[in-house]
Amino acid sequence: MKKRGLALFVCVCLCAAPLLCGCAGAQAQGLEVVYAGGLDSTQEPVDNPAVSRGIYEFSLDIFRELAKGGENNVFLSPTSIAVALAMTLNGARNETAAQMQEVLRLQGLDSQDVNEGLFAISSLLQHADKKVEVRLSNALWANKDVTIDEQFIRDNKEYFGAMLANMDFSSPDTVETINGWVSESTNGKIAKILEGPIDPQTILFIMNAIYFEGSWQKPFKASNTQQETFYGLSGDKTVAMMHQSESFRYGEPGGGQMIYLPYGDGDLGMYVYLPGEGASVSGTIANLNAKTWDEWTKGLSESQGSIALPRFRLEYDTYLKNVLTAMGMPDAFSDTDADFSGIAEGASIKDIRHKAFVDVDEKGTRAAAVTSVEMRATAVEDPQKPFSMTVDRPFLFAIAQERTGTILFMGSVVDP
Repeated sequence: MKKRGLALFVCVCLCAAPLLCGCAGAQAQGLEVVYAGGLDSTQEPVDNPAVSRGIYEFSLDIFRELAKGGENNVFLSPTSIAVALAMTLNGARNETAAQMQEVLRLQGLDSQDVNEGLFAISSLLQHADKKVEVRLSNALWANKDVTIDEQFIRDNKEYFGAMLANMDFSSPDTVETINGWVSESTNGKIAKILEGPIDPQTILFIMNAIYFEGSWQKPFKASNTQQETFYGLSGDKTVAMMHQSESFRYGEPGGGQMIYLPYGDGDLGMYVYLPGEGASVSGTIANLNAKTWDEWTKGLSESQGSIALPRFRLEYDTYLKNVLTAMGMPDAFSDTDADFSGIAEGASIKDIRHKAFVDVDEKGTRAAAVTSVEMRATAVEDPQKPFSMTVDRPFLFAIAQERTGTILFMGSVVDP
């Protein structure tokens, strides 16, 4: 039987600048803010190791799938995608929910465990380092003519601090308003997520924002930056190569080289992995999993040496339906099998769009990402001598939190 047509978007916005969270730019005609956004700062976060580990494993799973082949630059925020799916999971039921939990590596956990675990991850990230800006906010933009399940709204408000706003989706101002929120939330790094008029069947937009801006604990001196050759997959090119000699956590796992470049006080930092001479990024990615990443990152030790790293700036745009279907959640995208009755009867995911941005220079890193999920019916050994690491060929990198292992962003660079 063909279902009554409904549509739902889940938009997740992450950015790299200190901004105000909440209803930025939300002044369109016909908008009513029902709840203001923000996590409860009085609630003590209790880390759930099963949830943290699950999201960690999911992060590496989805990066491996998206970066498969290693032929192009890839940059994404696994945390962004995970939060979007977790918020959506609050409205999933039966086999649809089971498949989503399995993909997120959260199988066997009840909804309260998942929600409390994601609350803890969000809270711990925001308080990880006073010298690094990490802020999260979430919003539910609802069609004022459609009734959204009250429990779904309460769960996302309580555990994700989601703002709720009822809007006139037939108004031409609505797209501009939502895109304005995205642009302002990402400090202009991502201008929009919606391309045109809102589908008449759309009932809800769910948005998550993570703001990130980190300055290196040990900045690179601009005077040491030189024009040098990067040996990319598409050919050699001249890049601005940053240089410094310092003490860093370093190791040589998997036949390559790995370094941890800390931001602020050090709990947040960037891992850079350079495959060995003759090894490929694609081969490294194909064998990447949580066990391998654990061994690599935990095997680093403080060492004196030199690092040469290119300045780079990436923009990335992809759709996730095929990837997530292949990972094991086909029902969520099925017109006949999807069960999101915890949001509204007859909803299914149409597709999920993910856009991301990163800019790395001598001072630090700025990053932003947006995920849009549309739903409808019919989101080592210690080195014994000073190391020398020259990142002049394709490499992997990740921005992560040391305490929890949470991977905020991850990418592979083949052509900076």
